[in-house]
Amino acid sequence: MQNLLENAVKYSPNSEISIALTKQANTVRLEVADQGQGIPIELEPRLFGRFSSGKAGGGTGLGLYLSKRIIEAHGGRIGYHPRVGGGSVFWFELPSSQAEV
Repeated sequence: MQNLLENAVKYSPNSEISIALTKQANTVRLEVADQGQGIPIELEPRLFGRFSSGKAGGGTGLGLYLSKRIIEAHGGRIGYHPRVGGGSVFWFELPSSQAEV
């Protein structure tokens, strides 16, 4: 979650960021949406790859890769889609327990 929030702030510093947490059938889903420039379509296939920063923010390109590895190690999944109206939505889902969200 920290990586998704930090990326949203870094890549859309003057825009609103929204966070949504929802419980679905057997999963809990967190979405982080920003109103930044979005991800160039040619970079989308490499977003969660190792050392794939796209030179956009000067990072190492490990943040989303490590986020994906951690989420998957806990039985979840992570993804991205463009935000309607511009920007990005990054999300992850984890298996839920019986606890209420």
